[in-house]
Amino acid sequence: MINLYIGGAIMLKINLDLVDEFEKFVQKDILEAQAKGFNFICYNEWKNDEIMNIKKDIQQAEKHKLDTLKIKERLEQDMLKKAYEKHLIYTYGNLRERLISIKPRKIQYVKNFQRLPDYEEGLVFLENKILSGLDLLPHMSRQIFDTSSKDGLLYDFGIQHLHLGLVPDLKHKNMIEGRKKVLYCIVDNDFIYFLVIDDHGRWGDIELIRLIKNNFPHLIKPFELNVNKLTSQLSEKERVKLRKNGINTPIEIDGKCYMSPGWGVNTIGTSSNAVFKMNSHYQHYSNVERNIKKFFSDNENEILNILIGINELNLSAYSISPLVLIDKKKDLIINIELIGDQINKIGIKY
Repeated sequence: MINLYIGGAIMLKINLDLVDEFEKFVQKDILEAQAKGFNFICYNEWKNDEIMNIKKDIQQAEKHKLDTLKIKERLEQDMLKKAYEKHLIYTYGNLRERLISIKPRKIQYVKNFQRLPDYEEGLVFLENKILSGLDLLPHMSRQIFDTSSKDGLLYDFGIQHLHLGLVPDLKHKNMIEGRKKVLYCIVDNDFIYFLVIDDHGRWGDIELIRLIKNNFPHLIKPFELNVNKLTSQLSEKERVKLRKNGINTPIEIDGKCYMSPGWGVNTIGTSSNAVFKMNSHYQHYSNVERNIKKFFSDNENEILNILIGINELNLSAYSISPLVLIDKKKDLIINIELIGDQINKIGIKY
């Protein structure tokens, strides 16, 4: 809440919770995703698992003779509801990390990229979609509609795998028919880098990283570690097992060591990068709200002169990016121009 004063008396109250407004927009996105067939865990199922985890935390605290009051508060219904909503928001963030944004991209190929005759039609079909900027979701993992599923290859190595079928999959609505081999590739904002067409299952194979290093070194350079050799080498099965347990492992390729090019997994086995991005969004809107309050306070007289006769505003977000705030009852619109999280300009209209 923002209070503006003249002569020591409150002249205008402005009610605003920008973090809450951000969450409302994400919740709308979740509803849209559900309408498109993406499945999120229901509250009752999540609650049962959460209560079990909380009870384990209580037992551990009691075992070490620690205060359990704060932990037990998490069992209250309103706390559980809030925690579930937060879980959905972070689950959605993880889904967004997996999805390929819809836009035209150019294609780059590793040297000596092999175009397999049996897969040529499917490859050309996919290439045309990429160059035209069509939706690539139908070519992605069949499991992507289950938002509890995990893509360790993407989280760890930053590598996508796309299916090369030509006709709809009868078992998976809106998806392209899967075949034995898939295309392993990397996707960024402007390009898709084709690595190899090969069998499913190369989920922990560092030969894929070698292809990146030897063909697109700029993609992996930012992840290089100041270490030349690891004390031991993991097998592919060991790497995948550790990844599933939320443990990130460095990668050694030809005398160079790298951290996870996909930024790795977190303790529950989902994308660390997705969590980082969602936390950044929360921090951003918290900072913006603080800067709005400072702007209004620093320009108190000008604001009060514009809003003559108004003593309270209840602001909500009409748009979160660009940021547009409204008070529906007052028929008032506030356009906020940002540079990062700093206020560049505010326009008030009513």
